[in-house]
Amino acid sequence: MSGDWLWGGLLVGAMVLFAVAGTLLVRRWVSAEVLKLNNEVAGFIYAVIGVIYAVLLGFTAIIVWEKFDQVEAVVEREANELADLYRDSQTFPDDVRREVNTHLRDYARLVVEKEWPAMAEGKSSPEAWEAYNRLWRTYHRFRCPRI
Repeated sequence: MSGDWLWGGLLVGAMVLFAVAGTLLVRRWVSAEVLKLNNEVAGFIYAVIGVIYAVLLGFTAIIVWEKFDQVEAVVEREANELADLYRDSQTFPDDVRREVNTHLRDYARLVVEKEWPAMAEGKSSPEAWEAYNRLWRTYHRFRCPRI
């Protein structure tokens, strides 16, 4: 991750140096009279570039906002599903209910403490997956008594 910041900083720095060097070269080789003649055209060109930049920035903001909404919906859905599992477990016998509730709490805690930070780095948390598998095995082992 720190390598990305380094390369990004070097790229920005190189572009700034390139722009400054280009400006200095143009000022040295092109006379003030020629610059005055082209000043009005340059204003229109800068205006067009500014509008294009604003549109692209607006689209970027919209895309980021949509992704945020999608992630928020997924988190809310998973939280609701965990709450449903907790409510459903209240009908189980005491020993199974306690085991399910313990696994549900462990899974929720590990998702917040381990899975989300790992996801921020593009990875997955093996501890959260193991907690999920323990929860699944508890449900899978449970057999409803015959009535």
